Amino acid sequence: MYGCLGFSSSRFHAQAIAALITRTGRETLLKTKDIAENKLNFSVIYGDTDSIMINTGSTQVKEAIDMGKRLKGEVNMLYKCLEIEIDGIFKSMLLLKKKKYAALVVENYGTPDEKITTELKGLDMVRRDWCPLSKDVGNFVLKEILSGRSREEIVIRLNEFLSKTGEDMKSGLTPLSQYIITKQLTRSPSEYSDPRSLPHVQVAIRMKALGKSDAELVNNFIPYVICKKKAAEGQKKVSLGEMAYSPEEFMD
Repeated sequence: MYGCLGFSSSRFHAQAIAALITRTGRETLLKTKDIAENKLNFSVIYGDTDSIMINTGSTQVKEAIDMGKRLKGEVNMLYKCLEIEIDGIFKSMLLLKKKKYAALVVENYGTPDEKITTELKGLDMVRRDWCPLSKDVGNFVLKEILSGRSREEIVIRLNEFLSKTGEDMKSGLTPLSQYIITKQLTRSPSEYSDPRSLPHVQVAIRMKALGKSDAELVNNFIPYVICKKKAAEGQKKVSLGEMAYSPEEFMD
């Protein structure tokens, strides 16, 4: 509904009503925050569009659920056509910024199927255009932070892991496959306006020069690695695209 009202080319376009929707949503969210903090003395740590997160300060799941039910009861008394529900229980959480967080989620609490899963929102590890090494390091660091161990133990374990990873990289023990990034080529290489800055497009241009057709390249994922490269004489710096090579080129 908001999309139909807010889109300028829609026949139902009504900017004022679209603005009213977002304003009402914001007022509802702020009212919910006010109830949680000032009436129930809860600690609100995050809010976004239609939800808030409470730091219960408790390690007992039942106690956390009871706090959620108290908030739910207070908020739902105010509205006829709007309800807030307990959407999830996090055992521990790393909150970086808006729409970027990681957490251990308690699922199916109190049943034989109870388990802990990891939820990632907006973090680089879930993106395709990061190499496996970057994702592996990120996942290890995240797992340690959420592990529940003491801060000192986490720091020691991370120092050991990152030092070992760095040594393996410098000594050439890390395999080439760990450095490969893949990115989809969405159109013909010649159709990109700034191909120099796009590593996968630069690699695709060379693949095309070696006989590959657009049909073989477009909509496929182009693998590449980023290598060290000195700037040519008179060149200030080397663009990222010029530092990209396919795994085959690297091996050659």
